[in-house]
Amino acid sequence: MTKSKSRSLIVGAIGVIALAGLILIGCQAGPSGNPGVSSFSKGVITAKGSIFVNGIEFDTAGAAVTVDDQAGAADAALRVGMVVSVKGTIDSATGTGTATEVRYAKNLEGIVDVEGIDLAAGTFTVFGQTIQTDPTTVFEGVADLASLAAGDRVEVSGVADAIAAVIRASRVEKKSASGEDFDIKGTVSASAAGTFTLTSPAFTSDLTVDYSGTLAAGIVDGAFVEVKFSTFSFPTITTSADKVSLEDELRASDGERTEVSGVVSDLTAGAATTTFTVDGVNVSADNGLVAGLVSGVPVEVKGTMSGAVLVADVVKVERESTVELEGNITASSVNVTAKTLTLNGVVLLIDSRTIFRDDSSTPITGFGLADLMTTAHIEVSAYPDSSVSPAVAVATKVERKNPDTEVSIKSPVSAKTTNQLTMLGVTVDTSSASFHQPSDTPYADQAAFLAAIVLDSTVVKVKGSSSGASFTATEAQVDD
Repeated sequence: MTKSKSRSLIVGAIGVIALAGLILIGCQAGPSGNPGVSSFSKGVITAKGSIFVNGIEFDTAGAAVTVDDQAGAADAALRVGMVVSVKGTIDSATGTGTATEVRYAKNLEGIVDVEGIDLAAGTFTVFGQTIQTDPTTVFEGVADLASLAAGDRVEVSGVADAIAAVIRASRVEKKSASGEDFDIKGTVSASAAGTFTLTSPAFTSDLTVDYSGTLAAGIVDGAFVEVKFSTFSFPTITTSADKVSLEDELRASDGERTEVSGVVSDLTAGAATTTFTVDGVNVSADNGLVAGLVSGVPVEVKGTMSGAVLVADVVKVERESTVELEGNITASSVNVTAKTLTLNGVVLLIDSRTIFRDDSSTPITGFGLADLMTTAHIEVSAYPDSSVSPAVAVATKVERKNPDTEVSIKSPVSAKTTNQLTMLGVTVDTSSASFHQPSDTPYADQAAFLAAIVLDSTVVKVKGSSSGASFTATEAQVDD
């Protein structure tokens, strides 16, 4: 994507805040009593009850927690969907961790632009910057992207995608319209008296920042900063900043066991090793670990820091969630030991990266698989995977909702006949269904609907009722 014409931020008097330096961590006893390996992890919080990050459960009882520059924050301030950095130790015997420091910093907070929401693309814009959502994005204070409106104030957490020039949002929270300062983060360039340019790999367009007063000595070209401003004229972007602050990011140290999630950029294949960048971290991986890896895909990388380079021993490409399910689950459909749940006849594997969130009016603290041992209405996002028997898909997000009557499956179609579809091994009876195009316009007839389906490719959403491994559809719609 080509960056468009720069927008301007008109900045007033400047205040400067410098964050405390990194805490250096030594080895300490892990949960099993074994010495823990010094570690750094950066990724999405996928569940609470301690915190789960990159598949590791970190005990945060003794951790120093910082939330948006506010040190001493309570663990309760850490929410599912936030991208956090964690320093601590990992117990290799149990695969669990003990956090000594946890830091969260949002990507931006601002106003949704006029005509900035594109439901088909799953995007919206703030300050002209594109935010990409997907089925795993956690929404707080608003049901989903369709419930956002121009002028809404939002906080966004996610990772930069330099290839698409977007922020891939893991969490979007609708905030009070009368909140504190707006803010946005980026790297300083082209600095001159009274002005600099704010850049980021995720920016659709760079921002010109004009200011009065004197910047701190450390705010020079290449510095990573946060720009805060309290006034905003919509839709014409006009601001008056309260402060420009240095952002002292928590980073991995030499020799630390390191796990990072993000989007691949700067991919260069060598004779024996491949180098690339993930969320600002330079990675080197043996070519055998990266077969098929391309720029722009989300990955999780694990390895050990050697100087400023993460030498990888695991590179995992994150799969796109093309499956969505909604319905009621009972205790008999949950197997905590096997870590599976069955919804609408579809068996789903739960792994350590599955996002668990209770979005009901009576939320459970530390909501997880065991909490589904009572009847609940849930929504699940997943991806098909035939290798995870007995499941047919891996759940990427499980959300508990208020009681509802909707029962649905959205997935690729693997087989079709005149009155029947096969979806994730479930037989769907379509003999009494209505058939709709992506635009919601009805098809001329069932034959036209079936003709639009390419097996193992076209995604269809069916609504109706479920009984065992059979599903009776009242509505069937081809997805975009």
